[in-house]
Amino acid sequence: MTIEECGEMTRVKIHIARNTRLANPVHLCFGLLQRIGSQHFSIHIILEPGAKAGFIAHGLFANAEIVRHIMEKRIEIGEGAELHFTDSHIHGMSGGMEVNTTGKVKVGKHARYSSDFSLTTGRAGSADSI
Repeated sequence: MTIEECGEMTRVKIHIARNTRLANPVHLCFGLLQRIGSQHFSIHIILEPGAKAGFIAHGLFANAEIVRHIMEKRIEIGEGAELHFTDSHIHGMSGGMEVNTTGKVKVGKHARYSSDFSLTTGRAGSADSI
């Protein structure tokens, strides 16, 4: 795994080797405690052939009044590999939260990909996903 700070953006790259089977999900924690602000993440996940992994991304924005959260995901799943990505958010009640997520997923032959997003508490204000 590599993490790189590029100005206002944080880039994360996670590479899971061929035939590696992760017994427990990888937890990614994102959040902003301030009432006003923004964050921008770019995450690149590579699963080599036969690998299996789960990811749980937690987004905590409980105090958000005017906050923008941008997440760019690029996922490459090799032949016969499996990946499940859960994105779970907690927001404040002001409705001032803006969530923009994009994802580009390349799924190899006989590979599987699934994902889900949930807002467990609070209001989004606006949410856009591509």
